[in-house]
Amino acid sequence: MKILCAAAYLRASRHRPWRVILVVVVKELRHVLHLLCRASRDDVRTAYRRSQIEVILSTKHLAAWTRAQEKQSDWALVFEDDAEVAPDSEARWMRLVDHGFVDGSLGRTAYVDLAGGFAPALVLPLQHACFASNDVWVFNGLITNTTCSYLASRSTMAAWVETLKRWPVFLQLPADHMINFISLPVVSGLRDVFSIHLREPLFCHGSFRGSTPSLISQPSA
Repeated sequence: MKILCAAAYLRASRHRPWRVILVVVVKELRHVLHLLCRASRDDVRTAYRRSQIEVILSTKHLAAWTRAQEKQSDWALVFEDDAEVAPDSEARWMRLVDHGFVDGSLGRTAYVDLAGGFAPALVLPLQHACFASNDVWVFNGLITNTTCSYLASRSTMAAWVETLKRWPVFLQLPADHMINFISLPVVSGLRDVFSIHLREPLFCHGSFRGSTPSLISQPSA
């Protein structure tokens, strides 16, 4: 399901040609089959544990959005367990607030990535940014890097929650893949929204730095 949803996301959000998407799907399927053929019992157990933790983490994101809805919050600030506060995080957060990203004045802003993760060029279509400065990239539509820490607007969370009520099967996806897929207009109805990615993330991604391992990366007992 992860491969198929990722393919649908590439087609709908990135406008990749079908031939490119087919190549990606075939490569991923070959990789999965190769791993299955070589997998030991411990490998299978580890993969199953990881998949179950992914469901738990995705469900926690849903719980955070639902709670924010109940509180009628305009925004939700979400942290995963491997997010770290840097010495300058507070000062940069205040500058972010002063720029209007979280006070409702940017009503079309749906998502602000705050902790990064992968190198931006690997996961973001930088050449298609609708705005770029020394501080940020802004994209039409909703695009994640990782979900280590982010801001989500009320209308965005409402669309996510409603989508997952209709199709809870998507909770089986890793949180970043899930958010990308359920944010597609054809799935959630979200249209004319922006996502913002900071060139220098506001918070640190502990798993990528190797300083704070996440639950999913810890070995099973």
